[in-house]
Amino acid sequence: MRVALLSLGAAFLEPAAAGQLDCLIAARYECSQSDCAAIKVEHVHFVDEASGFYSRCNALQCETLRFSPRRTGSRLSIVMPEQGIFADLDLGTMTFTEIQRHDDAVSISFGRCGIPQ
Repeated sequence: MRVALLSLGAAFLEPAAAGQLDCLIAARYECSQSDCAAIKVEHVHFVDEASGFYSRCNALQCETLRFSPRRTGSRLSIVMPEQGIFADLDLGTMTFTEIQRHDDAVSISFGRCGIPQ
């Protein structure tokens, strides 16, 4: 099912609150201290606020991590300092941003989330 989302995309509805969501990444960048470059989008992200699972999947595998949901107004923050990951989901617009630190660089992903079909 998740691999199919990478190939086919997903139909998205506007949820009133986060439960289980699929987040399709529209753009991704790798940034160092001196510059940023666009890189190939190969992942789709899954957020399950109720169970506290956050998955990042490509065509070959999924990396599933546990997180403690943090809500402030219409924003859901996913903070996992051990993995160098911070993600923010605006539940009003369903826009998604993820920042992940890698040694001397960071990757930044932008996308949109919706209820899985």
